[in-house]
Amino acid sequence: MKIAGINILENFTRRWQVLLVVEVVCYTLGIGFLIFGLTTHLLYTILSTILALVISLLIIKPWRPNVKRSSSFIDRHLKSAEYSTGLFLTPYEGLTNIAKLQRIQVAEQIQNQIKKLQPPNQLMKSFSVFAILIVIGIIAYQLDAKSYLNFSNSEQSPKQNITIQAVDSTLNILSIPTITEQSVKLVYPNYINKADTVSDGMDIFALEGSIATWRINFNSDIKSVIMESMGKDYPMTYDGKDYTFEIPLSNSGFYNFKFEDLKGTFYTSDLYSIEVTKDKSPIVEIKGLDQYTSFNHYDSKIFQLNSNITDDYGIDEAYIVATVSKGTGESVKFREEKLSFGNQVKRGYKRQNLRK
Repeated sequence: MKIAGINILENFTRRWQVLLVVEVVCYTLGIGFLIFGLTTHLLYTILSTILALVISLLIIKPWRPNVKRSSSFIDRHLKSAEYSTGLFLTPYEGLTNIAKLQRIQVAEQIQNQIKKLQPPNQLMKSFSVFAILIVIGIIAYQLDAKSYLNFSNSEQSPKQNITIQAVDSTLNILSIPTITEQSVKLVYPNYINKADTVSDGMDIFALEGSIATWRINFNSDIKSVIMESMGKDYPMTYDGKDYTFEIPLSNSGFYNFKFEDLKGTFYTSDLYSIEVTKDKSPIVEIKGLDQYTSFNHYDSKIFQLNSNITDDYGIDEAYIVATVSKGTGESVKFREEKLSFGNQVKRGYKRQNLRK
């Protein structure tokens, strides 16, 4: 008689638990996807996903549904249960004859109805939240949100203490001036939408057109400081506290600091690198369009242009340039005509499919 009793409650309980587990999965994956879209950082994504999983489990508690809760829920929501599903929890041999008859009758009545009864859940809400988080994550990834949040700072070079030594190594110097504070600030071109970064590492990796600003501070008074780079000297400006120098970056190379103390002794630092990368041109791919297409006068002179455009820092504008010819022979004339795409260009998106 088990199949006509307790199995109904057990199957309902399992369905209930599965639905709650799906809710947990939706919230966990949604948050994980969002964090990856915001940071593109694998470690942050894994940690936030684990944290979201733990919190979701503690809030939703998919282990809570049991046969007693299922019995109570079914009694409240199925009239045909006649508040008698509790009989399924009592051993059949321990029931009176009337109770046994009632148990069998109720089991037969709800056998099919129970399949249509939905356990309590918030599945639609969790799916909605999941979808919203996915969309936000995709938008954040397309717009390179990590630059705005300045997560890129975590990828900068580890701290480098500037090492200095006297230019004349034969001098017996008791106290060498030391650099107490050092930093280099990078301001990136506006169009890449990347936040400024500040690092105490002196090796520089930046996009062409970025502006670098060095700032160093000494533990004692210094007469002058210059930055030497590729055979050129650049005097650094003293603002009353720090020595600073600013320059736009256009080429890779090497540099070092050279300074003179109040006694006329010259010192030089280690050599550091500047690595400048050039912005790559957007990749434009034309799909399904023959290189040459001709039309008869009676043809419909329409063709479909599908273009996939990709750029590392986002697309600001895209259009078609058509060269139109008119006339024949020596009287032929050419003119360029700018055509917009049929669908709108989404400014800042890294990948776009445009049609005309």
